[in-house]
Amino acid sequence: MTSLLDIAPPEVATKEVELPRVGKTLLLRGLDARDIATLMRRFPKFRLASVGREVSDEDMMDLGMDATPVIIAMGLGSSDPETEKLVLERLTVDEQAAALTAVMSLTNPDAPRADGPFKEARRARGGASGRVQDGTSP
Repeated sequence: MTSLLDIAPPEVATKEVELPRVGKTLLLRGLDARDIATLMRRFPKFRLASVGREVSDEDMMDLGMDATPVIIAMGLGSSDPETEKLVLERLTVDEQAAALTAVMSLTNPDAPRADGPFKEARRARGGASGRVQDGTSP
């Protein structure tokens, strides 16, 4: 199945996110319909929120933290659990926020940016460094 992202020029369909801390760049793409369907299957609260159903703030916070590494992995072109784990272990909170913002802006360019609450939620659950202390998925 071809998506708009498959036929869009690379400068429109991808975004680079610099990781100066490690001297690397991530090349990210937006999510296509199949990726979004996968998210809806994997995260039922995401499906509820997407159709306007009421989801508690706590559930939305948990959803955001659980779905973030999955969304970033999809933006990297991988739906592999190992990629999700690497995102959690190797990217700082700010790097995750930048990557998530890039993926979401490519997926829905008309949506307003809202990475502030993401950063605060990750810091609250991951301590001062922004990393999860026990190595588990947030």
